[in-house]
Parts: sequence; C-alpha cells; structure tokens
Amino acid sequence: MENSSSLEMYIILVGGTLAFLLLAGGIVFFILNYKKKILENEAIHQKDLLKRNLEATEIERRRVARELHDEVGSSLSMMRLLSASEGNGDLKLLIDSTIDNVKRISNDLLPNGLEEFGLEQSLEILVDKTMQASPINIEFQYSEFPELSSKRNLTVYRIVQELINNTLKHAKSERIVLILKGDLQKAIILYQDFGIGFDLPSSQRKDSLGLKNLMARSQYLGGKVKIETEPGQGLEVSIEFPVNHEED
Repeated sequence: MENSSSLEMYIILVGGTLAFLLLAGGIVFFILNYKKKILENEAIHQKDLLKRNLEATEIERRRVARELHDEVGSSLSMMRLLSASEGNGDLKLLIDSTIDNVKRISNDLLPNGLEEFGLEQSLEILVDKTMQASPINIEFQYSEFPELSSKRNLTVYRIVQELINNTLKHAKSERIVLILKGDLQKAIILYQDFGIGFDLPSSQRKDSLGLKNLMARSQYLGGKVKIETEPGQGLEVSIEFPVNHEED
C-alpha cells in the first residue's frame, strides 16, 4: 500500500514538474517571440522613417533649387542687365560671380542631367566641376555598374557627393579614386582618398553627420558599408548593395 502511494506521489511529482516546465517553456517562447515581433516592427518602422526622411529631404532640395533658379536667378539676371546699361562694371562682376554661385548651389541641390542622361554622366559632371573648383585630382572609373531606379541613382549620387565634400572639407587630400562597378546581382561603390584620415571610433561616438548620412543612405539601398581609416592613413570606403532590392 505504501509502495502504491509512493508511486502515485512520484507520478504526481514528475507530472507536475513536467507540466511546470512545459508551462515555463511556453511562457519563455511567448516572450522571445513577442520580443522578436517588436524588434521586427521597430526595424520596419525605422526603415519607413528613414525612407520618409530621405524623400522629404530630396523634396525640400528640389523646392529650394527651383526657387534659386527661378526667383533668385531671374532677379540677378535683371540686375546684371541694369548694371551693364548704367556702365557699373564692378557691380556687374559681383553679380556675375553671384549668379555662378547660385548655379553651383542649385546644381548641388538638384543634380543636372541625372534623370535625363543617367548616373554616369551626372557623376562625370560632378567630378569635372570638383576638379575645376579645387586642386584635387579625381580618378573616376565606371565599369558595368547596373541599371537602377531613379530614386536609387539619386541615392548613389548623394553618397558620392557626400564623400567628395567630406574629403574637400577635412582630408587635405590631393587625390581621390572613385570606382563604381557591379554585375546583375550587386553594385559596388569604392572610394579612396589619400588625406589625413581620422579616428573612426571617435567620429562614431560623436555621431558625425557625414558618417550618419553615409550610413543612412547605404541602409536605404539595402547595402553594407566598410570604412577603413586612421589618422595619417587616408580613407577607404566600400559600399555593396543588391541590385534587386525591395523598391524603396
């Protein structure tokens, strides 16, 4: 009788333990699955927020570029005619210089020919104008870079523009190498300058705006970024992203 009671107690104990473990396991699984869904929703939200921010930035760039061209440019052109008719040469030279600056700023905001002529020609224009305006030499190669949508072309253009501007502002470099290549599956941007470099971990801790923009635009393309730099060692950037990425 005692043995029977002990067996029953043993069965109850084991059964209760198993039931408890199953319940605990179910709770843990529910929590982990719930957290996973939260993280997935946050990732989707972040991607959507990034997309909207980048698109809003480009809309504002277009608006400002058009206002510069239509309003400010037209007013300056009229002032130029008036100054020429009155024989004021110094004022005419000043206005001419201002018109050139307005055109340059407008082109920075809204790249010339990107939609009409494509990414390669727009980047060639950017490279040529950069070399005309500064003592830097840019070696540009465009080899089998895949066809992309207009939005993704603009994003690639902005990435290159950001990299070049950062080199001009900070690197004290006399040379840049820019290579765009790829195949049917992937696209690659390779960028190298030979300037003073910088401390990458320190810049990341400071949340550098240049790095932040580079990462955001690369993420928009679904790409991976590799940055190599040290003080005195120049900068190397590699960005690789899939051609058939979910449309942004």
